[in-house]
Amino acid sequence: TNGTLRINGDNSAAIGAISVSANATLGGGGIIGGNVTVAANGTISPGNSLGALVLQSNVTINENGILRSDLATTGPATPGNTGGFNSGFLDFDDTAVRTLSLNDNVSSGIFTINLFDTNSSMGAGTYTVTLARLNASGTNDGVLLDRTSVVTAGSTIDPLHYSVNQSNFGAGINIVSSSLNYVNAGSSNLLQLTFTTTPEPHHLLLVCSAVLAFGLLIRRRLRVAQAI
Repeated sequence: TNGTLRINGDNSAAIGAISVSANATLGGGGIIGGNVTVAANGTISPGNSLGALVLQSNVTINENGILRSDLATTGPATPGNTGGFNSGFLDFDDTAVRTLSLNDNVSSGIFTINLFDTNSSMGAGTYTVTLARLNASGTNDGVLLDRTSVVTAGSTIDPLHYSVNQSNFGAGINIVSSSLNYVNAGSSNLLQLTFTTTPEPHHLLLVCSAVLAFGLLIRRRLRVAQAI
């Protein structure tokens, strides 16, 4: 059913399964103990806008399910620097092996990464954001599945298996390319989205027109001054 459920605080003792149906959203910054399944057109939105939703469970995002990640800069946005902003992400933190499955056992269809630029401060450049953290060793372990295949750190998810929705991204900015990567960073494996942005064509046209108009104005004033 429609609606949003935000889980905050420690709910690790509640181990019942959670199903996120179409047009429903699961979010919050707490701890979830039960397995989570996101159906088609259902959304898992970690954090309270920003922050981590901690999973002591398995998560399956089925065909046409949505992973929403909110972004907000903490200072001047630095292209390619993950330290330049915060994001909402899934954090798998448990003593058992947990699995994040993207379209598990689905032979076709995609899941959607829905990006929100919450303070509309992203400019043109290349950025990397963390969507999920699956610790790789020690007392915390995680497994990433892309459909029916186990994904190992250092590989890239097939771009045919996902799409990036930027309809709520910063005005005038267009994502022109993206890649979904599973990388190792110290003691954790991270699911990261790297994307490149440029101004939308009509904004570029407006900027060029403004520059041209300004140049013509300066040229006209110089001619007037010379005539005097």
